[in-house]
Amino acid sequence: MRSRLAWYSLVKIRGLALALDSLKSSTISGRRASLLTVLSFLSSPARHLRKIGDLAVLITNPHFRVLVGMSKATLVRKITRTDPDYPVNVTIALGRHAPAELQAIGEMSLLRQPTLALVCSLKCPGSIILATHIFATRTSRSGPVVVGGFHSPMERQCLDLLIRRRVPAVVCPARSIEKIRLPVAWKNAISTNHLLVLSQFPPGRRRATTEQALMRNEFVGALADQILIPHARPASKTEQLALKLMQMGKRVLTFHDNRNERLLQLGAQPFDGLLHQNDMTPSETTEAWFSI
Repeated sequence: MRSRLAWYSLVKIRGLALALDSLKSSTISGRRASLLTVLSFLSSPARHLRKIGDLAVLITNPHFRVLVGMSKATLVRKITRTDPDYPVNVTIALGRHAPAELQAIGEMSLLRQPTLALVCSLKCPGSIILATHIFATRTSRSGPVVVGGFHSPMERQCLDLLIRRRVPAVVCPARSIEKIRLPVAWKNAISTNHLLVLSQFPPGRRRATTEQALMRNEFVGALADQILIPHARPASKTEQLALKLMQMGKRVLTFHDNRNERLLQLGAQPFDGLLHQNDMTPSETTEAWFSI
């Protein structure tokens, strides 16, 4: 019996080594097959690892860290309302309209930190674009986790800056994330626990639509502690969203700019570069996260 286990262990280790070495395969199918082989090895009973040397093969392999990053950045986790990781903010804000199930890729613990949503109109004045760029370049790593759909060109630029600066962020696509192809920069950020990809849409919704984008923006607002809307054109969908979020009791912020006069009159508060941690987590002291 022992000889059989030893032979089985040797076969598994050799198969693992070959799979790890082929992770750099030029084809997607080749990389996928290699990853499945390694994950199968990792899920095998511990009794098959008969020697410390078996573990050394895995730990010292130069592609091990690549494997960890790939597995974390490709495995989709489903989170139901009864799951302890289901966002409390969403349940409170949306009530019975909260999504029954969420899909996630990355570290859910990011949502336990203070969060700030970023939602903006597609077209913005130059002064607003500059202010938003400064916001993205000066956001502290120890500040709030920035949440958004990051769909508009300006939002995408903000996300690129946040990822480059290793600022924690949550991306909420307006589609399902089953079989989604993540950019390399996203995968790297996920592997270092700086990025979470979160979707409210079931596997069948593989294409983003205008209706889903509106639903996503409302979800982003419900998810976050506070919402920064750099600009909302009068009578736009973004302005309607701001009103709806304020009715939910959310704190909506915007830049103090002449173009935002209407939004400020509707109840949005001027964003002066200081976010008060007291407003989100009463047990902690006030802290300046930005200096714009």
